[in-house]
Amino acid sequence: MASYTVGDMIRDIRKDRGYTQEILCDQVCSVSTLSRIENSEHAPSRLIFDSLMQKLGIPTTVCSAYISKQDMELYRLTRKITGMISHFEFEYMADAIAELEGKIDLKDAKQGLEKQYLLFVKAIYCRHTEDDLEKAYELLVEAIRITIPKFNEKKPFGQRKLLTYDEMDILSAIGCNLYDRGEQLAGLKILKSLMSYLEQPLLDVEERAKRYPMMLYNLVKMMESILSQRKELIKFCTLGIDCCVEYGKLQVLPYLMTKKASAIAETGDLKQAKPLYVQAISLLQVCKQTDLAKAVRQEAEDKYHLVFRDFDD
Repeated sequence: MASYTVGDMIRDIRKDRGYTQEILCDQVCSVSTLSRIENSEHAPSRLIFDSLMQKLGIPTTVCSAYISKQDMELYRLTRKITGMISHFEFEYMADAIAELEGKIDLKDAKQGLEKQYLLFVKAIYCRHTEDDLEKAYELLVEAIRITIPKFNEKKPFGQRKLLTYDEMDILSAIGCNLYDRGEQLAGLKILKSLMSYLEQPLLDVEERAKRYPMMLYNLVKMMESILSQRKELIKFCTLGIDCCVEYGKLQVLPYLMTKKASAIAETGDLKQAKPLYVQAISLLQVCKQTDLAKAVRQEAEDKYHLVFRDFDD
């Protein structure tokens, strides 16, 4: 009985979704390499395999590719660094980044994806340990232009129709960087573009769950200072709350509820705002963020003259 290979699966999903080989392999590998992969004549490296699967919206856990020992070591190291970023352990990243740099030949054109990831994590480290927004931005732009050569702030995706997860993370970081530098509308535009991309039904649900709540969290942070965006801010807060509940991502839920309550209070509807404040304060207390819970309550009492007897000792 004939076996069904990784190449067969990539080819079938690509054709089923109407993508040409040129669209799928753009900035990941050559068309000839993809053709050989689809015909089971070539085993892709881990990064190429992951990138192709991500573009197709398929979780890489559904199958595995043949990879070398070097590939596996590189994969484990990148997962380690990604874990540090997820847990805000930026101060521990220096040694891991140095180890990663030692495993990558920056002059090897075939290691473009590895170089892109290295530049991205260097930018994150720079932003959070050196507070150097300009240097971080330069690293992020250099990283994204490896696979999106025509990237610019007005058209962040260039001519691309499909994105890898690394590209999404880099573009999100660029949007946040622009906002922090005072270019609010430019940063907001990039995050809104990513939001629209993440809402595509073909994307893997698990990967959307990882990125969607945080994307909304960053959008709300940006929109909070733009008074003309008040109604849209409330809409995104509501969407983020529903998303956190649906995917079980509760890390940013109290923040989104607080911002929605504040935005509604600004419209003068204190009757609707108060229950949201109560829920947000309760969640913060459950999460043992008592200082933040007190700060939220104090702000609501001082700014909007709300009374919270339910939390009196």
